[in-house]
Amino acid sequence: MFEKAARLKLRFDTKFGRLAAEDLWDLSEKDLNELYMGYAADAKESDVESLMDDSVRDTVLALQMEIVRYVFETRKAERLAQKAKMDAKARLGRLLEIKAQKQDEAFLGMSEAELDAAIAELQS
Repeated sequence: MFEKAARLKLRFDTKFGRLAAEDLWDLSEKDLNELYMGYAADAKESDVESLMDDSVRDTVLALQMEIVRYVFETRKAERLAQKAKMDAKARLGRLLEIKAQKQDEAFLGMSEAELDAAIAELQS
């Protein structure tokens, strides 16, 4: 679909001006959604029966919608994957904190003689 867009020199009319397909990657998910909704409204309007041949326009519109949807879904998947990665990193940090606390508790539970023996072992 991106090859078709390149061959057609397809541009997307946005509130930021006319953009090429590769420029869509710089838009936010909100902006992509607004763009898609505009194209969806145009598609509904073109569904009205007409004697004029709108097949080229409909084909271009369908391609624009497909590209915007692809970029949106890819960006959303990347955002969700990044969030999952950050959540896992935060959970790992919390687990390591808890493990350190447990180790500290084990040291606190040792008698003075056990502490002296452990210190002597480490100093030798």
